[in-house]
Parts: sequence; C-alpha cells; structure tokens
Amino acid sequence: MHAAQWCGQTASSVPVVVSVLPPQVEESECETAEPHFDSRSRIFELDPCSENGKVCLVYKDCTKGVVALQCEVWFLDHSLYWHYLTPSFTAYYRLMITNLGLPEWQYVFTPYGPRPS
Repeated sequence: MHAAQWCGQTASSVPVVVSVLPPQVEESECETAEPHFDSRSRIFELDPCSENGKVCLVYKDCTKGVVALQCEVWFLDHSLYWHYLTPSFTAYYRLMITNLGLPEWQYVFTPYGPRPS
C-alpha cells in the first residue's frame, strides 16, 4: 500500500497500521551540496527561528544574469552548519504548518536535535 503499510490483523481481527508515512528515502539519495556564502548561491532568510538559527531559501549554482529557477530550503545553525530541510518552498511550508507551535522544530533535522526543555 502507498500511504500505509498493514501488518495484518490482531487477535480481535482489527487491522493494525504500522506506518502512515511514505517509505524512507535512503540517505545517499538525499545528498545535496551545501550552499556557499559567495556568488554561487543566493540565500534569503525566511525565519530567524527566535535567534536559534535561520531558515533560508537557497538558490544554488547561480550565474550572473541568469534567473535561478530551482530553490531549496536549508537550516543554518549557530555554528554555521547547513542542514537540508526540503527541496522546495512549498514542501517547507507544508512542514512548517505540520510543526506549527513547536519551538525549535527545525533542529529535528540536525544531528543534535532540539533542546530537551
């Protein structure tokens, strides 16, 4: 099944949903080059994240005089490490609405996660 995987039925004959998420993409398939702080990338801040980092709209592989069409959304933490969030603004917007109200939800995409508070 596409949206959910069924693991069968329980003793009471009720189907059990194992996962409602799409199949996981292998990490090697998601590898994208990080943005650069020079003319190769155009970076626009979308959210200052309460001074805990910055969510940025990034156009990569830019050439002077050529309109960049493909963007990605990245999270830049305080140590200036980039963390890939989504392949488009639309995907980021959906993710943002899903996590509405959760402070520092962008840190879920970092190796260290959000602060335990």
